[in-house]
Amino acid sequence: MKMKRTNSTCIFLYLFFCFLSLMLLGVSFVTEKSTPVPKDTVVQAKNAEESVESTADTGQKYIVIAEEDTVVVYELVDWKKYLTTDIAVSRLPENIQEDLKDGICFTNEKELFSFLENYSS
Repeated sequence: MKMKRTNSTCIFLYLFFCFLSLMLLGVSFVTEKSTPVPKDTVVQAKNAEESVESTADTGQKYIVIAEEDTVVVYELVDWKKYLTTDIAVSRLPENIQEDLKDGICFTNEKELFSFLENYSS
């Protein structure tokens, strides 16, 4: 009888510690620090959002912005990433680099891809 109690106690403790370990592991994933967003990216995003608000009534569908020296295209409807290009922002003319800080909007894919083709290598 004593042996059965010892076995059940051991099994209970084993399961309890397994459960506790899983809970602690889950908490560590939730509380893990995320990578900080560079300050200039936050400023660009705010400028792009202001640009989106001002163009919402004009039928614009895409916005092109700079992210970490790369040209990226977002859909304006749900601010979903549409395309990440291999175009380096640093290799673009200065006026285009300035425009990318606020975001460049396009109404259709034809205009968008025409723009991208002009600046791709």
